[in-house]
Amino acid sequence: MQNNLVEVKNTKTIGSVIKAIEVLKVLAEFEDGLGVTEISNKLNYRVSATYHLVNTLRLCNIIEQDNETKKYRIGFELYRISSMAKSQNSLANIAQRHLDQLKEEIDETSN
Repeated sequence: MQNNLVEVKNTKTIGSVIKAIEVLKVLAEFEDGLGVTEISNKLNYRVSATYHLVNTLRLCNIIEQDNETKKYRIGFELYRISSMAKSQNSLANIAQRHLDQLKEEIDETSN
C-alpha cells in the first residue's frame, strides 16, 4: 500500500474501501485464516475499525468465519465474483482459446 499512498492521496477515493481491499489481500496470504487482532496488527489498523471492516465483508459473504477457530478467510462470494471476472477479461478469453487448442492436441485436462 505504501507505494500507492501518494497516488491515493491525489485521487477521489473512499478510504474504507481501500482498507477493506487491504484486509482481503492479507487474508488471501493465510490459508488457515486470521483473527481480527491478527489482521489489525498486520495492517496497523485499530482493532475496532478492523472488526467493522471484517464484519461488513462477512455479512456480504466476501469472507467467512470458521466456527471453531473464529478466524476469517476468503469466502465463496469472492470466488464467484473472480470467476465472473475471468469471462469479462479479454486476455483470459484469448488465452482460453489457445489453452483449449493445446488441450485437444495433447489430450489432457487444462485450466
